[in-house]
Amino acid sequence: MATHTDSEHPLTRQEFAEAYAAASGVTVAWLTANGREARPCTCDWEQCEGWQMARVGWEAARGYAWP
Repeated sequence: MATHTDSEHPLTRQEFAEAYAAASGVTVAWLTANGREARPCTCDWEQCEGWQMARVGWEAARGYAWP
């Protein structure tokens, strides 16, 4: 298992993606192929794991930029 180096994220990006995929009944490869990626989450929810599963490309379609 990967070492956690960011105290704000109890899970690594990969661990979050794997758990999300398993809970959704799909694979990480399926999520990626269907335009999803794990991104840092800055919500204030106490139980947040520090990541969100986002759709790739929605920002460009709405005129936003993502670094």
